Amino acid sequence: SKQTLNDFPKICLDLRNSTLSAVKALHVVAYGDKGLPRQTRKNLRNFRNFAWDKESEEYSTKMDDVKNKLSMPDLVAICNVLDLNYAGSENDENGKDVTEDDGYNEDNDANSDKDAYHEEESKDVTDDDNNNDDMDDEKTTDLYTRNRSKSNKMTRSRLYDVAV
Repeated sequence: SKQTLNDFPKICLDLRNSTLSAVKALHVVAYGDKGLPRQTRKNLRNFRNFAWDKESEEYSTKMDDVKNKLSMPDLVAICNVLDLNYAGSENDENGKDVTEDDGYNEDNDANSDKDAYHEEESKDVTDDDNNNDDMDDEKTTDLYTRNRSKSNKMTRSRLYDVAV
């Protein structure tokens, strides 16, 4: 059976977290229109593949359609949602086609959800968060107590106004 976009964890997560404009742009590539409200993500999760070869008339029609309907930022957003590498300029015909199968293999992408901010020298940066160093900072503590006391004063004055 064919895999859907929902079968790839990274793409599924990107579909959920992407902006609506990026999702609608991808819907234009997949289905030819921006889709109905509240249906675009669902439709894309169930998208399997295009039913034509790269040399077919449908392929060239789809490529022309995508070039006419979408801007370069839309195409970049689509590549980000699909976790595709993109290179080249707007006029570069040798750049990667969004409609091209890039042989995505989720087994090779086991740690793709980790980014540079969460990985440091092969140690998870979140491991050192257990010591609560953030609250030891005097400035942070002062801001916290000052804002809390402001909030309490405002609440007390509102309660006093209601009681009177």
